[in-house]
Amino acid sequence: MSDSHQIVDRAVHVAWQPRAPAAEAVRVILARLSVSPAHERTRCMAIAGCQPSEGRSTFVANLAMAALQAGETVAIVDAARTGARQRALFGWDDNTTSAPAGTAVELSALHIVTHDREGRSLADTVTDAPAYLGTALAELRARHDRVLIDISADAHDLDALNAARQAGAAVVLFKRDTTRLARANRLLERLSETDAAVLGSVLAPR
Repeated sequence: MSDSHQIVDRAVHVAWQPRAPAAEAVRVILARLSVSPAHERTRCMAIAGCQPSEGRSTFVANLAMAALQAGETVAIVDAARTGARQRALFGWDDNTTSAPAGTAVELSALHIVTHDREGRSLADTVTDAPAYLGTALAELRARHDRVLIDISADAHDLDALNAARQAGAAVVLFKRDTTRLARANRLLERLSETDAAVLGSVLAPR
């Protein structure tokens, strides 16, 4: 196995079961984003959620895998303040002694980013110094076809709002039978008040 191959977690079903309905649903979402009137803005987008455990990080990983399979170069900005998972999902978690159970795939076109060039944690810059995040995103956009930002959900939506502003676009993830309608509407309303394009919402399964 070459260095560019990694062991991908089973939660990344686009890699594990590329013909399964769940994988096809992710590819449909990617296709719709690609033909959106706001297509250029879909190249860099924040994935926002209302609360933890909605499946946001898993969705980001699957969307990234679908883009890789479509021949794109992808950067994931793992800016989750708690429970950052992207490196683990793609078998790059340096804090574990064994890779997650999964399947080996070619990932040379994937870049997972947690810090900027100066060593600043991008999770910390989201609300404390969003201009730094904006600079990092501009650099990533210049080198990748698509940039996805995985951010933590918080009660005041500060991470979602700031990341969306810097990215210029956002997709909102809800979880069936878990996300409260009033909470979802509040997040969508707040995002609509920013300069970011709200590209749509995704309903994650239970």
